[in-house]
Amino acid sequence: MAAASVPAPLINFASVESPFLIGTMVSCALYGITCAQTVYYYRTYPVDHIYRKILVGILFLLETVHLMLVGEASHFFFVVCKVPEKLAGMFLIRTTFAASFAITVVLTSLVQGFYAWRVWSVSNLHKFRMPIVGIIVATSFTQFCLGITADVFLYTDPELTHVHDPLVEGLYSSQLAVAMTCDIAISLALVYFLNQSRSGFRSTENIIDRLILYSVNVGLVTSAISIVTFATFHALPSTTMFTLFTEIISKIYVNSLLVTLNSRNNIKRVLEKHAAEAYPLSGTSFSQTRVLVTAPSQETPSLDAKGRV
Repeated sequence: MAAASVPAPLINFASVESPFLIGTMVSCALYGITCAQTVYYYRTYPVDHIYRKILVGILFLLETVHLMLVGEASHFFFVVCKVPEKLAGMFLIRTTFAASFAITVVLTSLVQGFYAWRVWSVSNLHKFRMPIVGIIVATSFTQFCLGITADVFLYTDPELTHVHDPLVEGLYSSQLAVAMTCDIAISLALVYFLNQSRSGFRSTENIIDRLILYSVNVGLVTSAISIVTFATFHALPSTTMFTLFTEIISKIYVNSLLVTLNSRNNIKRVLEKHAAEAYPLSGTSFSQTRVLVTAPSQETPSLDAKGRV
């Protein structure tokens, strides 16, 4: 196989190495947060619904494989490519890096699928439930197809400069745009349906406000990462700056889901506090006030006597 030629636009090695190195370090840090969140989830919710436990396990496994693939690509770029005869390899898209991007696309779809179910759960048979959830599922599936298609082209033609070929650039840009659209649709849908669930009771109003804040923050973070990735991909075509964000975006998605799951006990404690303030002398327990929070109960599931969610 003939050695790849070093493309003219990419003459600054720092512009190739630095973003990928920074992305790898940030990815490792975020993976540490993912590990802590995963351990906390399994310890705090040992009898949570089995499908949630399986989902968290799959996400953690995929994140582990993702970091291993990024680590191998880093080893290739920063160790193997330092050998003079391997220098041109720095301007090729490593197979393991292409595989890590495929995992990113899969993780994005899984997390968006979870949020689609969440929207369905809080909609309370609303007349717009089906079309709104349909839009979320459709955009998530579209970003999956676009991302995998772009990855296949990069795998078969791994020259780094080919990332900006019109076809690949269009596919990747579309994937980012559609993923961002899906995240925004999820946030708007959650805000809308949660607002529809207001009952007028102070205790539930505070919980709904907090849930809305969580929903908006999650959408803002993931959308911001997509926007920055899109911007650097187009504004800095002679660098690999976009890879910094490509490496970490999957961990942003996974950690957002884990934060959502792990925040349920905190929300429950807030609700108990407001219930105690509302009925200070009546001896009313949290379980007795659950009737007041029927609307958002699927968003903030309570624990029974055995700790089951």
